[in-house]
Amino acid sequence: MTFTARVDRVMRIFFDAARNVTSLGAIMTLHQALPKVSGKLVLPGLDASVEILRDRWGVPHIYAKSNNDLFFAQGYVHAQDRLWQMEFQRRIGHGQLSEIFGSRTLDADRFTRTLGLSRVAQKEIETLDEDTHNAIRSYACGINAWMAQRKGRLPLEFSLLRFEPRRWEEVDILIVGKILSLNLSENWLTEILRTRIIATVGEQRAAELEPDYPDGHPLTNPSRGDYHFGVSSHVSALSDIMPLLDSYDASNGSNAWVIGGSYSSTGQPLLANDPHLPIQLPSLWYENHLVGGDYQVTGASIPGAPGVIIGHTEHIAWGITNGKTDVQDLYIEKFDADDPTCYEFCGEWRQVMTVREEIIVQGQDDPFIEEVRETLHGPIVSSLISGSQQQGEKADQVLSLQWTSLEPSQICSAVLALNRAQGWESFTEAIAMWTSPVQNFIYADIDGHIGYRLGGTIPIRKLGDGRLPVPGWTGEYEWTGSIPPAELPAMLDPQGDIIVTANNRIVNEKFPQPLYAEWDPGYRAARIDEMLRQSSQHTITSFAKMHADQRSLPGLQLASIASTLPTPTDLARQARDVLSKWDGELSSKSIGGTVYAYFCDNLMDSAYREIAEPLNVVIRPGGRPGMGYLQRALPDMLTRLNTRDDAWLPAGRTWDSIILEAWNATLQELQNDYGSDIRRWHYGRKHTITFRHTLGVLPLLKSVFNRGPFATGGDVNTVCMGYVPRRFVRAPLFVGPSYRQICDPCQWDRSISIHPGGQSGQPGSRHYADLIPLWLRGEYHPMLWSRDQVNKSVKSRLTIASR
Repeated sequence: MTFTARVDRVMRIFFDAARNVTSLGAIMTLHQALPKVSGKLVLPGLDASVEILRDRWGVPHIYAKSNNDLFFAQGYVHAQDRLWQMEFQRRIGHGQLSEIFGSRTLDADRFTRTLGLSRVAQKEIETLDEDTHNAIRSYACGINAWMAQRKGRLPLEFSLLRFEPRRWEEVDILIVGKILSLNLSENWLTEILRTRIIATVGEQRAAELEPDYPDGHPLTNPSRGDYHFGVSSHVSALSDIMPLLDSYDASNGSNAWVIGGSYSSTGQPLLANDPHLPIQLPSLWYENHLVGGDYQVTGASIPGAPGVIIGHTEHIAWGITNGKTDVQDLYIEKFDADDPTCYEFCGEWRQVMTVREEIIVQGQDDPFIEEVRETLHGPIVSSLISGSQQQGEKADQVLSLQWTSLEPSQICSAVLALNRAQGWESFTEAIAMWTSPVQNFIYADIDGHIGYRLGGTIPIRKLGDGRLPVPGWTGEYEWTGSIPPAELPAMLDPQGDIIVTANNRIVNEKFPQPLYAEWDPGYRAARIDEMLRQSSQHTITSFAKMHADQRSLPGLQLASIASTLPTPTDLARQARDVLSKWDGELSSKSIGGTVYAYFCDNLMDSAYREIAEPLNVVIRPGGRPGMGYLQRALPDMLTRLNTRDDAWLPAGRTWDSIILEAWNATLQELQNDYGSDIRRWHYGRKHTITFRHTLGVLPLLKSVFNRGPFATGGDVNTVCMGYVPRRFVRAPLFVGPSYRQICDPCQWDRSISIHPGGQSGQPGSRHYADLIPLWLRGEYHPMLWSRDQVNKSVKSRLTIASR
């Protein structure tokens, strides 16, 4: 579960805000807040006129004469359609939610203030090159121009909360990248989970339980590390620390693949990508086409930041998936018992650095003071993990966090360089600047080449593998630098003509640099690879079918043992028969898929019962910290179950007893949830998606802001991901394809894309949710490229000029 998703849960405080709304008159202003998208506007800050053409799907095609005008216009259109989303995100990054939401969001603000994301972004400004600095400045000017023009007529969220946003500054733009990194880098919580497992079952058993990447599953770069389970002898004192954040859940993932000409109908490359993130309204992504100055690029951007994150230029296309590499380490710090401002390092006492963070809390006269302490490793995060105040920390439980994102980065420069790339060399130079989050990049170009590069700052550790908290006072576990970009995994035109990356393991044990990671088990990658090799005539259409694929490889494995299940009742016999005959398609109509989903969950719970307590710790309702652990452990469980490897189990337990226990629990739960008529056990009855807005938690506003629920299929291991934790207290967020893109370098106008929701973040707009039906059906809209094709689909034309 991303940090942003956790903050969304806190937004139930809108119930409190609603009491201050004396009427629903604000809702009547929905249409009044919509932006002007046709005609001509005069705005200060432009060098020349800019054309903004919106097509029938609401995607803006921006034509400018200079870089500065181009990014001014992009900031302007982002603000037109997504200002509330942008405001919400920057408040998360700066730790300023409590200014408008009160004490209910104080923990979230304390978290980001302690990490210091805002402080790092401020330092980053000083490191920017001139071109990037100009782009950011112009982009912020565009946002401010729209806000100045719309003063008093802002989107509904601002009316309900009764505040107006402040001007956008350069640091607000840079904070967006920090939030993205935070959402995709949460290894430090897994370190705490492992610590708790060791405390429960001991070091040896914990090492036996640790999930392994399954043999035979794909490697993204098969020509090339293995990592070892290293246990620190210093972690026992940390056994009672629990994550404060409500539900660590490593369910986020992505798919990306690219083929060379030997597998496509055109004899030229094809590239596909679909990043998996929590689905919400408005969606994370905003599609735009930017033409002007040094840029000709189209694809998905993030409102609040300039450029395009995923897409294609005139020469190349690219896609991304989370690299899952470990770039966060927890250090156990040793403080002086007589002087709590001093900590030990290599036999010397050092002065801890203190930063005084003032958090303004709505409804309180005085700000909340967060005294952030930092060692040479990073900020002290113990109180955030344990929930205690700083003065309550135990001497042997003081933890600091070292994380690559807590250093100034070049992420914005990397994005803009990527948007100008004209071939493999310039693509490589752009990825070399990419710092955090670590991402897998796939590549295709108009000359027929395909490629892959891992991008990001990955630390080199003097000792240890980053899996557990380590002593910070000895100097033995320090980072000694980072892996040079040129030494990270990469390949151009591989012999097999296929590249697949789906959060699976990247390299094998022969790779010269140590890559420690929490890789997914590789089922999605295996299924993608399987489908790609079934044809040498792939097309846009066949790639679209792959995006929609819901075949469960682990489901087929589990179904293969169904014939051995006991059937003491007629219902048990029906359930066994439907599972044994199931084709593995986890569609919304599937009945066998429903039986599989329940049976698999119960098998995992029973098999890993000895560590149930650390796996199921829940601080706030909504999820389980160990969900990602169990997902990675699934291949191990299925292998041992099929071979009946009883020796792996604790004394007194057998796989036969586990199967019986899980099967009985499954039958009981299915009957309770679905009734006794197995014909009504359709997967989509419970497996649904609701597109939720932050204000949609209010019953009065649900119909205004939310859309759904809709029955859907898939799970965390299907190519078409559809992840909803089955066991939950409150309605969970749905994790799925947050954007789909298929690029054809042979003819860019044949490329297609889609994201859930719509281009606008305003419910009064016809583009607020118009893409949902297409997304649900696995359909797309064209990624219009040539000016002729754009002109054929134009629905509105806006010209902005300085006079």
